[in-house]
Amino acid sequence: MYFSEGITSNYPSNPQEVDIDRSILNTRKYDSDLQLPKDWQIPNNWQEFNDSNSAYAFLRNPEEEYTGSAINPMFIIKQNYHSNLNCRQAVFEDGHVECIPEEEAIALWKKAGVWNKN
Repeated sequence: MYFSEGITSNYPSNPQEVDIDRSILNTRKYDSDLQLPKDWQIPNNWQEFNDSNSAYAFLRNPEEEYTGSAINPMFIIKQNYHSNLNCRQAVFEDGHVECIPEEEAIALWKKAGVWNKN
């Protein structure tokens, strides 16, 4: 979702500066309450992005550097959006996706300000 040419750089403050494929932001296609409106546009700040019905919440901030690390999560699927109740997916800086324990997911949801919003 975000690419750097092998150098470190800060995260952009505007989500519109990141090439996000809008189609991946709707994971619960059968639940209309959790869908993005058809005319939804990527907001110009991360708080609005996280507050939207996007299935994923952004976990970093513009003061942090993107390094391509395999240990730094960038996005997490929000509560109630994951279709597999045993898997809370996180997307890491290096691009890999993994299921993380619920306790870790709760801490990340709290960090993103999306805990218990749905």
